[in-house]
Amino acid sequence: MSRIDAHELARLKADTPISEIIGRHVNFCPKKSQPAKGDFWANCVFHGEKSPSLHVVDQGKNFFHCFSCGAKGDAITFLQEHLGLSFMDAAKELGADPDRELTDDEKRAWAKQKAAQEAKQAEAAQTHQQEQQASTANAMGVWGEALKLAQTEASAYLRGRGLGFDRDMPTLRYHPATWCAPINSKAPALIALVQAADRKPIAIWRIFLNGSGSALTGDDGRKIKMGLGPASGGMVRLSKPGSVLNVGEGLESTIAAMRITDPDGDWGWGATLSTSGMTGLVFPEVEAPAKLQGVEIWADGDPHRFHPNQDKIVGAPGEVAANSLRDKALAAGLLAKVHLPPEGSDWASIWMTTKDVA
Repeated sequence: MSRIDAHELARLKADTPISEIIGRHVNFCPKKSQPAKGDFWANCVFHGEKSPSLHVVDQGKNFFHCFSCGAKGDAITFLQEHLGLSFMDAAKELGADPDRELTDDEKRAWAKQKAAQEAKQAEAAQTHQQEQQASTANAMGVWGEALKLAQTEASAYLRGRGLGFDRDMPTLRYHPATWCAPINSKAPALIALVQAADRKPIAIWRIFLNGSGSALTGDDGRKIKMGLGPASGGMVRLSKPGSVLNVGEGLESTIAAMRITDPDGDWGWGATLSTSGMTGLVFPEVEAPAKLQGVEIWADGDPHRFHPNQDKIVGAPGEVAANSLRDKALAAGLLAKVHLPPEGSDWASIWMTTKDVA
């Protein structure tokens, strides 16, 4: 019976950059990827999606993780799940030789190499932490410069979509001129504060404006919306906390769902800002004045899509992310329910129609 020496397999995994393996099956996003740092992003091969959420990391770590559908693992896992290979065949793809056992010299060399890789990994982790801290500091600098929302262009923008607030919103502000990379210039923006589960500020979300109360758009006609800071696990809180947390994806879509179901914001509401933000949300243990008991998830109605690599129709990104968060909530002992709008719509478009009819 064929077998692969464990030391040999570990060496092959370490020596073969996982980006080299996965890169044969995906196109890495040039805007988001940083090849020099061994950091890559691509549209996930395991589900259909609008933007890259498959994270592939070399840097001595050699793993992949989709922040939308939750798929993760090493090169062997990827080849098994994506191509349907057996463990043995996946190992052979890495160059493994069944039945070959490493010599004592090779084992000693591998142990030395492994120690060096672990040291390099620890150094990379420290650098990553420092970069995140710097990014958060940068984001908090922009937040500190921003003004209260009332009587600003950002307030006019929200009112124009039927999403205005009569009360002060502690997590929403307006910046009259902050840097916008896509236009290589400064522009006004609606600024939203992203907080971690313990409510510590960690990042901001920016919807850039054109100076006339409308969203600034790029060459593709889409709104320019950008994050700043490590937002993973956090959300933009839109109301006082409660025993039930209502979670939406987009900022405007979440505000719209609140308008439709809870106009006064009496329940707890938060926007995760993306499908990856939704699947990666960390639940607060306590939502004063009561312990968190349940989660209501207001998904975006993204259309189902044909996935060429899998040759089939796959789940809509918004629905997949919402179901993933629901499963996480249930596993944590919370009540959970997903609310889905009609396919191809979101709660903001439904709210615009509803308010016009009303």
